[in-house]
Amino acid sequence: MIKFITEEYLRDIYKKQPFETFALNKGQRLTPGASQFLSDRRIAIAEEARIVNDEKCSKNTDTEKLECSFNKTEAVLQNSVCLSQYQKIKVMYKLKTLQSKFLVVGNEILSTDITLAKGILSLERKLSVIVNSICNNATFDDINVVECLVISKENFYKNMDDCFEITEKHLILDNANEILKINQLKCELRELLISIEKLNECISSELKIKIIRNINSIINLLSQLICSAIGGCTCQKNI
Repeated sequence: MIKFITEEYLRDIYKKQPFETFALNKGQRLTPGASQFLSDRRIAIAEEARIVNDEKCSKNTDTEKLECSFNKTEAVLQNSVCLSQYQKIKVMYKLKTLQSKFLVVGNEILSTDITLAKGILSLERKLSVIVNSICNNATFDDINVVECLVISKENFYKNMDDCFEITEKHLILDNANEILKINQLKCELRELLISIEKLNECISSELKIKIIRNINSIINLLSQLICSAIGGCTCQKNI
């Protein structure tokens, strides 16, 4: 009997015959990747051994019943912790990937717009602080508010709609490539927020809220950079 069920194993059997329920036998454990695979496809886990164990527990003494209950609770907690830690690591690596992309974009823009490049590289350092906070479960100082005609201290840390949409009409601009790359960074950060929302047991709710607030602020700072790249000191909202 396989002791550890891996994602690769599940993918192989799912490819041969899709299923809605997966039977987990006594003594078997899911790897983090396998747990995520089942979760993504909403596949229910049917622990076959649980039915047998429940029947045995009902016939045991009070002490044995308590031990059975403890063992089942411990198994559930192990799976939960395993999955939550996997989600935490996944978010950390996504953030580190984004850090690298910020560095690449900043380096590419450096030769054409040093002010814009400095803004991007400054935001990369702010992402680094957030990565360290997740890794160490440690708090950090909020990013300083930078106001404009649309963004203020009241909404700087909130998830805001774009002032304007980047479309094909912006392709004719001389710095279109820079604008598109910055916009892509902003889109990837918004996608990352969904994964951060799922971080529950592995970090405190207070820290999660703080991380989300500050990633929102980085997104808003990217919006300001895009606005300045397109129109200089002129606000581009509704133009």
